[in-house]
Amino acid sequence: MRLNTFLFFSFFLISSCSQSSMPEAGSTEKSDSQTKEVASEPDTSESNTKESSEKTASKTSTEESEKAPEVPAEIKRETLEGRWVLSMYQRLISLPVALIEIKKATDSDEFKVSVLDIHSSFPPSKPDASWAKKSEVLITFDAGDGKFIFSGKQLGNIVKGTGTFSLQNGSCLPAEMVPTEVESLEGLKPVPAEYRELYVSAVSSDNPFESLQKFIDEHSDSAIALHASLKLIEISKKNNLNDDEVEKLIRSYIAKSDKWGKLLGVMARINSIFALLNSDNSPRLALKFSKEAKSLFDDQSKFLWEELLNRATKQATHSIVLDDAVNGKGDVREKAIIQLKDLQKDDPFNPLILSTLASFDQENGNIDQAMETYAKIVSFPNLERMLQQMQSDSSTESPSSMETLTRLWKEKNNGSSDGLEEFINKVYKDKITDFVKEEFPPRKPEEGNRRVLMEFFTGGMCPPCVGADIALSGLIKKYAETELIQLTYHQHIPGPDTLASSDTEARFSQYGARGTPTVIINGKQVRGVASGLPQAVEIYESIQKLINPVLKEKTDIKIELKATANDGNLNLSVEVKGLKEIPESYRLRMALAESEIDLAVRNGIRVHHMTVREMPGGIEGISPIDGKLKYSDTISLGQLKNSLENYLSNYAEGMGISFGEVPLEFNHMKFIAFIQDEKTGEVLQANSIPVEGKLIFKPVPKEEKKEVEEAEEKNDSPASEPEDK
Repeated sequence: MRLNTFLFFSFFLISSCSQSSMPEAGSTEKSDSQTKEVASEPDTSESNTKESSEKTASKTSTEESEKAPEVPAEIKRETLEGRWVLSMYQRLISLPVALIEIKKATDSDEFKVSVLDIHSSFPPSKPDASWAKKSEVLITFDAGDGKFIFSGKQLGNIVKGTGTFSLQNGSCLPAEMVPTEVESLEGLKPVPAEYRELYVSAVSSDNPFESLQKFIDEHSDSAIALHASLKLIEISKKNNLNDDEVEKLIRSYIAKSDKWGKLLGVMARINSIFALLNSDNSPRLALKFSKEAKSLFDDQSKFLWEELLNRATKQATHSIVLDDAVNGKGDVREKAIIQLKDLQKDDPFNPLILSTLASFDQENGNIDQAMETYAKIVSFPNLERMLQQMQSDSSTESPSSMETLTRLWKEKNNGSSDGLEEFINKVYKDKITDFVKEEFPPRKPEEGNRRVLMEFFTGGMCPPCVGADIALSGLIKKYAETELIQLTYHQHIPGPDTLASSDTEARFSQYGARGTPTVIINGKQVRGVASGLPQAVEIYESIQKLINPVLKEKTDIKIELKATANDGNLNLSVEVKGLKEIPESYRLRMALAESEIDLAVRNGIRVHHMTVREMPGGIEGISPIDGKLKYSDTISLGQLKNSLENYLSNYAEGMGISFGEVPLEFNHMKFIAFIQDEKTGEVLQANSIPVEGKLIFKPVPKEEKKEVEEAEEKNDSPASEPEDK
């Protein structure tokens, strides 16, 4: 049984949905959570490698022939003096980084280090503090968001070391300096790592384990031998190695990595941990090396990988407890179940934990609790599918969670399934944000009064939007609207969305957003929010760290709102106070949003919060007039509803599709206003109130309706295919 579907060797990246990824009109294909591994080396699964070995060999020779100018390999260096090409190894490729010149200082054993050129393929950066002494070299580049640090030692004719990207979860790669006489790096291209063809042949052989061992023995000092060593660990379970034999492989890998630098030796342990967990191999051995790696941390490695190692430790611990809960007997299993219940509080979206607890409750007669847990697996986005994937290598077939839940429900309800769907939806609404431990206490008058505006761009067919969607649902639960206001703008990305509108599309374009999900807090985009459900809690916690400091800020800006429904109309008014002078760059923007819509969409989300329906006054906002920011207008509810119906109808016709259920009840409407500086993009203050009065949707007169439709077709109707961003 696969326990660790979501782990990666170094760190991971979930790709967002973009407009160019939209399926063909009428397509019903379900898109999966788009997950890409970003590690120190590429995917080299046996099937992929066997299929591409001949292509790789051909490509290798071509790439090598394209390398220009040649870097002389026979230049002899007894000291560090001279010119060097600094390169690093990533994904079986040698990537040139910089041209370095080292000169002897007068009357000293130290050297002067100069960076003569930085390769065009390297991230934009500038040289920082560097030094060389005797046989040791340290070269640092400032790359904006962090640093790239090369640390190495001269061994014969080369300087061998590591290149480290000094960011949290950053990678550490084998790197080296090779002597050269070139004047610049112009024309020098990335080339395949030495012995790559031999490595590919070993992996694609009939006996890759034996072939890789032979390759490592013959080329143990090469950078690619590190990759081969890690590959051996990955496939060790398939080759039926016991824990002692696997540990021997890991020790050999660490020893080879240590020769390149202490930091790479630490990362070798972390890579080994994830290799074990990803291949469902010995979580106890993974936990052993996790403790060992942590004991070797210094300040640098702690900054780089503490978070990553904590994640691995947590996963290894969970796997051990899960194994005992599933396969243990007697007291061992009873103890593991108790531990599993505690672990589930911190890991609420692990389908294996939920499934194991549900089975245990079912066996012990706790049917109501079992049904609730099965309903979580069924209703929480994609958990049922994840569970099936994790159990795909199990030798015994078992019914799905939905099948088991249906059987238990019928047994309790005299053979009837009536009410089951309502029960599933209720479990979703009641339990999906149980990870929120406590609500944020309302601020006292002497504390900050600035509110946070969180704008969320999503799509109902966007799998990587799920983690952000659930995380933001948790934030709405944690913070009252006196602290946090959310606006959700639905997009037709990567496919049609019944909750989108011309205004939500326009606001997306206004920000220049590139894909979904996009989260913007007070006008500034938040990075790293694309994920599946298992990462929702991490996103929730990381965004809290951005919100809480803002809530300590004070502002004199006040936004007074009124929103009343009367006789089929909405009477809206806004007045901004507290500013002695209003800069010309300030804009007043407004939105009408439904606080909650129940609608199951393709990516598994069932409840949608603060869905923007229209932006009164237009997305460009209201500019200051006579030194004031004010707005008042009366909106026909019938026209508002008719406008959305026309927009969706025109979009569906242009795409050749049918939307099916289109929720246009406009329940629980909110009126939101905020001040945004056009120069900086910063949102300075926001406010939200519920719409008062009864919403009545009067039919739009035919002549008036025709005029509106013609205007919408002329100005707002979407093209049959959205433009790529």
